[in-house]
Amino acid sequence: METDTTASPPSYTQAVSDAADDLLQPVILVLDNQSIHAESDPTVPLYQVNRSIANLGRATSVVEFARMERSAGTAKQRSRHIYNLHHRQPMLRVPFARHAEYFIQAVAAPARRLGHLGLKQACMAEHWTALPVDMKGWTEMDRPPFVADAAPVLEAHHRQGAYKWTDGDGRDVAIEYDSDREHRLLATASLQRETLDALVALWCCRVWQQSVDQQPSQTVPTNHLAHTLPMGWKKFR
Repeated sequence: METDTTASPPSYTQAVSDAADDLLQPVILVLDNQSIHAESDPTVPLYQVNRSIANLGRATSVVEFARMERSAGTAKQRSRHIYNLHHRQPMLRVPFARHAEYFIQAVAAPARRLGHLGLKQACMAEHWTALPVDMKGWTEMDRPPFVADAAPVLEAHHRQGAYKWTDGDGRDVAIEYDSDREHRLLATASLQRETLDALVALWCCRVWQQSVDQQPSQTVPTNHLAHTLPMGWKKFR
């Protein structure tokens, strides 16, 4: 009696779990509260964050970002903490700022290959550039500076109702879709694992930024500014 030895092709989740530095195939990722999964396999998370980033406000300053990995020889998953996502609210947001308001801090060896990256807003609010940031001497109360004259690692441009991500060579790599109910990232190109990790982490920062910007702005009373400004500035009020 013959036995059918034809095996079914692996799911995307299995392929991601088994791949090391291999190219990962295009995939649609869905943010579901604190979990990110492939649209084709919603029961198995690929990434996790420890806060619901789509509903965060200004009070939160750091979120842990982990990749879910499958233990060797088993179907069990374990989380690997690879980035810390940071938000440092400036007194005044200005385009082309020299310091990052949203940035990802690499905390695991694979993520350190690309380094720490921050999102820099262009003069138009609908264009963001992911650039290296200098974390030397950084403290949790600071916003790290962008590395001078560094080339972009990734960019997000708003086109035709969606954000399109490109790599440092200008190649299209992903499309970001947002609605009132769901946030999705369509990876349109095959990417190295470390690049996909950084892309997803930066996308999470973008979702976080949208959540913060949708909240009522906080204004500082004029009389409070009068007490906090240097003496020489008060006469210019």
